Amino acid sequence: MGNAMRVGRVLRRLLGQRPGDALENGSGYDEDALASWDEGPRLDLRNRGLRRIPPLVLEQVHLTWMSLNQNQLEELPREIGELTALTMMRLFSNQLKSIPPEVGRLVQLVLLDLGKNHLVSLPPEIATLTALRELNLQYNKIGELPPEIGALSSLKNLNMYINCLATLPPELALCCALETLDLAHNHISPLPRFIGQLASLTSLSLIGNDLVEVPPELCELPSLTRLDLRCNCLRALPEELGQLTALRTLLLRNNLLSSLPDSTGDLCSLVDLRAEQNRLTSLPDSIGRLTNLKVLFVYENALASLVPSLAHLSSLLDLDLSQNDLEELPDEMGVLHSLERCFLARNRFRRLPPPCSSMHHLGDITMYANRVAHLDGDALARFTALGKLNMCHNELMAVPPQIGLLRNLIIVEFAHNRLEELPVEIADLHALNQLNVSHNRLRSLPPGLGALPHLQKLYASFNDFAAFEWPADFAGGAFTELYLGGCGLTEVPPFVCQLTALRVLDLSRNELASLSGDLGRCAHLLTLSLTGNRLASVDGAFWDAPVLAELDLSFNELASLTPELGRLTSLTDLDVAANRLEALPEEVRCLTQLKQLRAAHNRLSAVPRIPAPLPVWFSLEGNPLGKLPRGMREYLSPTMVEPALVNRARRSVRTPPAASDLRSKTPDIAWAGMRGRRPDQQDAVCVATDVGGVEGRHLVCVFDGHGGTDAAELASSYVPYHFVNAMREAAGGGKGGKGGKN
Repeated sequence: MGNAMRVGRVLRRLLGQRPGDALENGSGYDEDALASWDEGPRLDLRNRGLRRIPPLVLEQVHLTWMSLNQNQLEELPREIGELTALTMMRLFSNQLKSIPPEVGRLVQLVLLDLGKNHLVSLPPEIATLTALRELNLQYNKIGELPPEIGALSSLKNLNMYINCLATLPPELALCCALETLDLAHNHISPLPRFIGQLASLTSLSLIGNDLVEVPPELCELPSLTRLDLRCNCLRALPEELGQLTALRTLLLRNNLLSSLPDSTGDLCSLVDLRAEQNRLTSLPDSIGRLTNLKVLFVYENALASLVPSLAHLSSLLDLDLSQNDLEELPDEMGVLHSLERCFLARNRFRRLPPPCSSMHHLGDITMYANRVAHLDGDALARFTALGKLNMCHNELMAVPPQIGLLRNLIIVEFAHNRLEELPVEIADLHALNQLNVSHNRLRSLPPGLGALPHLQKLYASFNDFAAFEWPADFAGGAFTELYLGGCGLTEVPPFVCQLTALRVLDLSRNELASLSGDLGRCAHLLTLSLTGNRLASVDGAFWDAPVLAELDLSFNELASLTPELGRLTSLTDLDVAANRLEALPEEVRCLTQLKQLRAAHNRLSAVPRIPAPLPVWFSLEGNPLGKLPRGMREYLSPTMVEPALVNRARRSVRTPPAASDLRSKTPDIAWAGMRGRRPDQQDAVCVATDVGGVEGRHLVCVFDGHGGTDAAELASSYVPYHFVNAMREAAGGGKGGKGGKN
């Protein structure tokens, strides 16, 4: 053993590993569950770029634990069979295409991780691994399991997530110790009836197969606690479902179910039932017998009414009925005193459901996108436990003053309504942290709002505050995020420069021709959006903001940027696209933290020589550029140097001054998008015209931002470029060539 440890130290030196390096669980297995076993000497060679196992490793016959995760191994040598003391071997995320028969000699293996490789089969010799308890084969291309799998009498966990299985061998039923079986994202249909013989099974995942039915035999599994049938083609469930009395979690999302069996009510241990995105027109009356149920999700179905027996779900905490056809809730549901969250978005409610006012612990009610035109003040006042109220996208003309009685409110959402004013009583909500009143008809905000001690996020974009005189209390506000885009502002509200805690400021799409005040006094300002205004200069406005990281000046009328720009040394994202800039100041080179510089659609004929490291993304398309500085081209957005690619700006408020020639040569293309409450559109659109030189053949791409703009914008600039080049290469034209017409 001493020799093995010495060799291990040599290997670590050769491979650059420090003795104290932490182990990585590349496959997601629970190390704590295996801690009781004597593992002896360990060797961790994960993420070393290995293409073969070092010969020295194959001599360490005393090794009991070995990790080769995240390398580039293409094969296992036959000598692997000499490591007969191994109890755990991890080979997750390599390039293995096959497993040698000699693996069958590793009879002491308890855990074998072969996930994320290119395996298409397993050798029959796997039958000798009778001590194996965990076998991970996820992310491979295995088309069938060998019959010898049935010899693994100790196997408890089998992970076949994302493979190519169309069926299962009958011998699998002999794995009597199997507790967890993951068959998600294969092509299994039908599910074999012998599945019901796996008496020890506690968790079964069948997500994303081609199942059209569930065999009744599956309901004979006495220990099953979790059944996942999401994303299949099930139209019905067997009536025998109620026999699964140990079941705690049943997941049925994205099937074709029009009803649930009456025996659902016999699932006496059920805690979590999710049947979202089906075709349910009703729930069984027996559902009321599920007294242990805590989570019920049935959103995106066709429910027009609910059974009164839901009132008996005395343990229910979360109820999601969104995207159905509901107009009312049964009065009986008012006794659901344990309910904490109720989601009723995208239904046909015209008022707050009266039963909800009796739910003493209801802290979150979401009525997004209904037809509520009036809030009854007396009814609203009874929601005393409410912490979050979402009434966005309704038809509200007013908010009753009784809202001031809901002293536990933390988040209030009234965006996209028809509100012309807010009651002064809203300033009594001393716990309020977030208020969203964007996209209404407000001309003012009530006094006292700025004095709320915990109000940090105010979304008030797309109202009309052009003539509003801001109350003095706003200057002492606790705001960290302030959104006033599209409000008709002709000057920066004076109080803004006094908000010392402000981190995000959105003044986009206003009528600002200049910036008054000193935004540099906002010492914590990280993000400033001024896109879509009429700014001709920004002299001295925010150059002293010490931590400003994101600055958006796009779609203005800027003819130049002052050298003071170089003082923003924390800047990581600068957008000056669609202005009238003829040059960028040399001081841009001082922005050493810059990751993205967008200067598309200006009048730039040259760019400064920026020392390495250059920005991650330097977008200059739509400029009459001459010769680029040496070494810069490889860092530029490919659309800039590819005339056939047109990357349309995501915030197009008015026509970019320098884009007219470009636009006239491209087909008429239009699209629509919805921002929600975000200050700007985070998705991106890119159009590649006349792909491969074929007139009229265009590539249109839409990239989802998912909570940020960076990934979408990078993808919109680079993906079409490489796509077009790949088409050219496939057509024999070579990269950058003319390509064919096929």
